[in-house]
Amino acid sequence: MAKKKKQKKRGSREHGRGKKAGRGAGLRGGRGNANPNGSRKLTTFEEKGTDYFGGHGFNRPPEVVEETVTMNVGDLLDEVDDLAEEGFVDEEGDTMVVDLEAAGIDKLLGAGRVHKTYEVRVPQTTDKAHDKIEANGGSIEVTEPDEDASDGEESSND
Repeated sequence: MAKKKKQKKRGSREHGRGKKAGRGAGLRGGRGNANPNGSRKLTTFEEKGTDYFGGHGFNRPPEVVEETVTMNVGDLLDEVDDLAEEGFVDEEGDTMVVDLEAAGIDKLLGAGRVHKTYEVRVPQTTDKAHDKIEANGGSIEVTEPDEDASDGEESSND
């Protein structure tokens, strides 16, 4: 019976694989992303673009980030029953008076359809939401002034 190759190569330094091939990840240029500039891996990284290396941006601390709680005008019809149970809705004839500020909603967005007449009290709103509510005979009371509007007034005093 002939010797196995492994046993035949005992005593030789590289076992017939050359100087570097038999040691670790030498033949493939290292493990992982080791030394991409000095090997054929460079073309792989060039394809991934310049944003591959290094950190990009940062995460703001959670205590600094203020999340805006939003609601769409289309969701008012679905949520009005839940809001009424919690005491944020009053009915005045055909008009529903909804206090979104007290309910914890920060901004009213314009997606969806308005099916009833609403009087809404909210800190912020989009133009689209404002137009849809008013087109259906309702009104929106914005409880806080927009920051952009106050910036414009200050600059006009100069």
